[in-house]
Amino acid sequence: MMTVIFYPLASLDLAEAREYLDSRDSSGLADGFDAELRSIFSKATRNPKHFHPVPEDARIRRANFNRFSYNMLYAHIEAEDVIFILTIRHNHSHPSFGMDRTWE
Repeated sequence: MMTVIFYPLASLDLAEAREYLDSRDSSGLADGFDAELRSIFSKATRNPKHFHPVPEDARIRRANFNRFSYNMLYAHIEAEDVIFILTIRHNHSHPSFGMDRTWE
């Protein structure tokens, strides 16, 4: 079974996204966000090449959320059977945000 590991700051990115969604609406937006994130994790672990590589670095893939204006950048480390989450970011973040985070 493939393992999912978060870059330390990616956990903070996720917490900030959830906090923002919780502050915007109390009807469970953050729960919907979590459900979509689990779906992305599931797709990425079943087929790490499911999502498109980013143009700046083909080793990094970008998974767009369908319902939310967020995306997740990750790398698949084949030798260790790991999906390494680099960032979860808003679509309006600078395109280079999270790209300097390394898994090596």
